[in-house]
Amino acid sequence: MRSIRPFNLRDLFFLGDRGGLAFRLFSYFAVILLLILILQNIAEVALVRVLLHVPEKIQQEMLDLAAQAEVMIKEGDMDDLADWERGQDYYLFVLDNEQNTLSGQQMHPHFEFKLQFMRQLDTTFENRVNQPIIAIPLRSGHKLVIQFPHQYHPGCFP
Repeated sequence: MRSIRPFNLRDLFFLGDRGGLAFRLFSYFAVILLLILILQNIAEVALVRVLLHVPEKIQQEMLDLAAQAEVMIKEGDMDDLADWERGQDYYLFVLDNEQNTLSGQQMHPHFEFKLQFMRQLDTTFENRVNQPIIAIPLRSGHKLVIQFPHQYHPGCFP
């Protein structure tokens, strides 16, 4: 009568002979696969750091808007400031230290909520397209907050 041999994982994966060709080939394959995955991950992180920033052209536009806001604040006419805010291509406001608009213009509640997550101009975006709030400090102690338009996000391809 034949005896039934118990199931052994070592036999299934040919692990009994570590000097054998099958073990060496699978070991080399596993090491190479692991190296490829590590290198791919490093390349992806480097690419994200390089590409997912506010584009230079948009940074300059936002800095120009900040300079214009400084002039409007110096002039002191808040009605002109409100008109200026409404006339921009970006959804933006000039805020005081308590996050109140200087112009008295109402902001959308979602925009007001997103003020908690303001970012600097040199921020790194996520790889998904969103509309973060960019804050630019002004010399007057106020800040210009701009909603970054989704169509300019570096991850958005035409």
